[in-house]
Amino acid sequence: ELECSLCYRLLHNPVTTPCGHSFCSMCLERSLDHCDRCPLCKNSLADYLAERRNFITLFLCNLLEHYYTNEYRERKSQYQEEMSDLYNNDNEI
Repeated sequence: ELECSLCYRLLHNPVTTPCGHSFCSMCLERSLDHCDRCPLCKNSLADYLAERRNFITLFLCNLLEHYYTNEYRERKSQYQEEMSDLYNNDNEI
């Protein structure tokens, strides 16, 4: 399953937690702003946060780029558009 369980879209810059769950890096970051537990299994991610081990999971990136080329390209474009919108909204304030 290559869908983020937080945003329900194809993974983008996937990160994998020590408990083995994968999320979009931004989705996991937002979730960990509120609670230091895995959004799925509720295991503590305090050590993960302390060591800043949120590296992109290259295996999943390569898998997405190779087998889901069009979908991944579209997802990447969505992400860039969302970040651009956020940046533009921040500058308007």
